[in-house]
Amino acid sequence: MAITPKVTVGWCRECLIYEQPYSTGMSCPMNCDRTLVKRVGYICEAQSHPFGYGIKMPCSMVHWTVKSMKECNHDA
Repeated sequence: MAITPKVTVGWCRECLIYEQPYSTGMSCPMNCDRTLVKRVGYICEAQSHPFGYGIKMPCSMVHWTVKSMKECNHDA
């Protein structure tokens, strides 16, 4: 798997989701009490089967380390 360049995201620590970097400082979109914080990581672009269906889509999970990126489980 090729490692993608690092990207900046707006990260919600409680909901474990990310948004575009310009969202940093805004409220989490999942209606929790958190504010999106600036984080830098890697977005997994490996093709996976979402929810077991036959259509392949990018994984799109964010990882903070190269090790975590290499261990990304696309069957989960």
